Amino acid sequence: MLKRLFIKNFGLIDEAELLFEPGFTVFTGETGAGKSMLIDALSLAIGARGGVGFVKQGAVSAAIEATFNIAVTHPCHSVLADFGLDADDGDVILRRQVKADGKTRCFVNGISITQSQMAFIGDALVDIHGQRDQQVLLRPLYHAKLLDQFSGNEKIAEAVKSSHKIWYGFNNELSQLRARAEQRDKEIDLLNIYVEELSAIDANLGEEQELATERQRLMQSDKVMQTLSEAQSLLENNTPAAHLAKAERLLQNYGESLPEIASLLEELATAAATASDAENTLSSLVGTLEADPQRLEEVDERLHMLRQLARKHHVSCDALPDKLIELQQSLAQLTDLDSNMAELEQKTNTAWDSFASACAKLTAQRQKTAVTLAKKVGEVLVHLKMPDVVFKANLEQLPETQWGQEGAEKVAFYVQTNPGSPLAPLDKAASGGEVSRLMLALKAVFFANMAPQTLIFDEIDTGVGGAVADAVGLCLADLANSHQVFAITHLPQVAARGRAHLKIAKMSGQNMARTKVSPLYADDRRDEIARMLAGANITTAAKEAATSLLTGVTHG
Repeated sequence: MLKRLFIKNFGLIDEAELLFEPGFTVFTGETGAGKSMLIDALSLAIGARGGVGFVKQGAVSAAIEATFNIAVTHPCHSVLADFGLDADDGDVILRRQVKADGKTRCFVNGISITQSQMAFIGDALVDIHGQRDQQVLLRPLYHAKLLDQFSGNEKIAEAVKSSHKIWYGFNNELSQLRARAEQRDKEIDLLNIYVEELSAIDANLGEEQELATERQRLMQSDKVMQTLSEAQSLLENNTPAAHLAKAERLLQNYGESLPEIASLLEELATAAATASDAENTLSSLVGTLEADPQRLEEVDERLHMLRQLARKHHVSCDALPDKLIELQQSLAQLTDLDSNMAELEQKTNTAWDSFASACAKLTAQRQKTAVTLAKKVGEVLVHLKMPDVVFKANLEQLPETQWGQEGAEKVAFYVQTNPGSPLAPLDKAASGGEVSRLMLALKAVFFANMAPQTLIFDEIDTGVGGAVADAVGLCLADLANSHQVFAITHLPQVAARGRAHLKIAKMSGQNMARTKVSPLYADDRRDEIARMLAGANITTAAKEAATSLLTGVTHG
């Protein structure tokens, strides 16, 4: 239930703190006093979209805070859990800040959330019955779900949804296989060519780099041979090893007497040996290295084939072995396509049978529930002084090709507003006060077995009066026995049924206007109901009539 609503700098409201109790609370006031402003404020607190027009003129921002207390079994707990949140000792505090530029911030129990998350949480806490174009009950899109909820056994509807999902998955896969089968022969021929090409080349990991390195060496072999020959010619003409040896022999006689000569002799001997090794190595290289144009051609051809196949299959050369395995697997799948398709057809048929069986159960339940719903709504309509109105939950059987996750039929609510007139869709059959009472009747029935919730009715009593108004008030009071109910009303008969009564008044001054919300008790409440009965001139008779209304009702 909604325990507290705090509003600051919102519209014409400077600041207001409203505390609420369970049961039936009514809001009254002159036209234009700002009653709808409270609905707008609460709507923002439960996730409605904001706007610059909500912020009080001259204020930086507006703030709305709604505090709810929920039982441990309330569905809102699961919604909070989905967002990683929980209720603090059963309290859910929704806070919305709207800045003057239209930007908003949303919080639940002090934690920042998105506007869409706040809307999900708000939907689990509050049901606002607004104007005709906003009423979910009028939309056929929701009628199947409402009927299934009313049955009290939504498991069958869930079974239809889950079995349809399974069948749809198999059927979609089967359709893809069938489409593939039409092109199978061409695809098999093409895959065989690809597999043959890749198998023939037998590419190896790292082969491209090895071939590229070898190719580079082979391309440089002619130039290397020429350079080596030039170097060999120089060494042969100058014979550095022989010259170094001759110098060593010339100085040999002085090595024993002069230490410096002895050291030089060692260096000359080492240099002669090194020069001799270099000459031998060069001769060996000249003898063993030679150009190999045939091998170069083989390497070029291999590299070209590898790179051409890599481009063809949009992979690197190193990925060609994996590509071969992939194509071989695809070829095997196509070869086994018939057996795979037969197996999938069996699974699809079995899934359809399960789906059709679930649909049959749901249809039977809906047919039974539709009768019960029509009876219950009819009983409430009689109490609302609409005994001639006939309500029906119509089930239109659909062809199998149109069966879906909501079952084998289309559910739509129909009404007959006058004897002899045809049944017509709910959203087209009635208007004005009739729609208001029809909606109230449906809500009274649908919410009877639901978890306690906060229900808000914005002028549900439009277009009615007298005994009908009293019936509407009684219906709202009865609904308040299991839910917290708020109603904005212009009817004294409805206002008298409230357990709590708040008056909304606009206070005007020089260059300013403010909206004030005040709880009414005893004489003040009597006077407000008398005003609703008689207008601005409150007579003694109006006060007596108001007293009679207040003492003659049971407050919800």
